[in-house]
Amino acid sequence: MLKVEQLHQYYGGSHILRGLSFEAKVGEVTCLLGRNGVGKTTLLKCLMGLIAAKDGKVEWEGQRINSFKPHQRVHAGIAYVPQGREIFPRLTVEENLLMGLSRFGASEAKTVPEFIYELFPVLREMKQRRGGDLSGGQQQQLAIGRALASQPRLLILDEPTEGIQPSVIKEIGGHQKTRRARRYGHSLGRAVLRFRRRAGRPVPGDEPRRDHPAGPRRHHGSRWRARAGGNLIQDSP
Repeated sequence: MLKVEQLHQYYGGSHILRGLSFEAKVGEVTCLLGRNGVGKTTLLKCLMGLIAAKDGKVEWEGQRINSFKPHQRVHAGIAYVPQGREIFPRLTVEENLLMGLSRFGASEAKTVPEFIYELFPVLREMKQRRGGDLSGGQQQQLAIGRALASQPRLLILDEPTEGIQPSVIKEIGGHQKTRRARRYGHSLGRAVLRFRRRAGRPVPGDEPRRDHPAGPRRHHGSRWRARAGGNLIQDSP
């Protein structure tokens, strides 16, 4: 389980994260909702060690990881898909996916796990094509596949549907893929932390939790949090 307690972060004189506390449990999809500029991406960079938290505690599976470097957090079972995908455009699709195996030894990092191609068949079809030649939606699938290749126990997604046309969003979140993804997620004991700008549009394939109140937020995951002005202003039951 990921546990964050009283996290603070600043940009210059601006207090971006103000005593933020929350948990992301294994087997759940935890969504963080908020407008531009409220600190969603700053938070995930703190979680990944790309930005050092000024104060507070980040705990993963019972261990404090504030001092961990990004690669150490990957080895601890955390992966994330950044906003904008950030694939390697000059590497092939297959080479991009192999980069996700960096946490494993040489003998285990020779081939792309078959389940990645089962989740995203288009990547198998284009595995010898350069990443920069793919469409936006295909690049997003590649970025998610690269993160999943490390077989993480915590997967962090930053704006996974940004800039992608609705038909591709539906393809990524299609029911068949979702069922397969949940099967692999269950076997790995994975928690998912998703960041979204707003709660107005559901993500295809996310099943609503039955005990949530009516409204669009219930489509986005098991739990949701809303942030504004650097503070956590609303939390799901």
